[in-house]
Amino acid sequence: MTTNDSLYVTVTAEGLVVAVNGKDMITLSGDYQNFLECLELADGSKSCQSIISELSQNGRNPADIHEILTFCMDENIIKTTGYSDLRRGQVSLDEYSYTKWDRQIRNFASLPEIDDQQAVTYQKNLEEAHIAILGVAVLLTSPSSSQ
Repeated sequence: MTTNDSLYVTVTAEGLVVAVNGKDMITLSGDYQNFLECLELADGSKSCQSIISELSQNGRNPADIHEILTFCMDENIIKTTGYSDLRRGQVSLDEYSYTKWDRQIRNFASLPEIDDQQAVTYQKNLEEAHIAILGVAVLLTSPSSSQ
């Protein structure tokens, strides 16, 4: 699990503000420490179960942690696939394309309902697409009125 690349988190007077591309901003009030700890552990190296286990050992309620992680996945705050895993050869874009289109792929992946695999597939489709632009120019002149 890893956090969305477009994740924005800040503390305001109203509470913890969380925003990601394509979703409305969420403001959490009250005790949001469990939420922050879940986000800190979602660094791409741990599974959902390992995050629950680690926080349970620190005295957190596993059901609460599971609920937070489910909420985060539903709201596109965290994702289960790591973009870095895709770069290691699971998808057939060459390294140059990953480097060149990294920001665009991450932008696709930050949208709701689109995982990292789909984002790379979208970029691959764009890279393989061909377009043609045809133009027709017409010069209109008005007949001069000479008498």
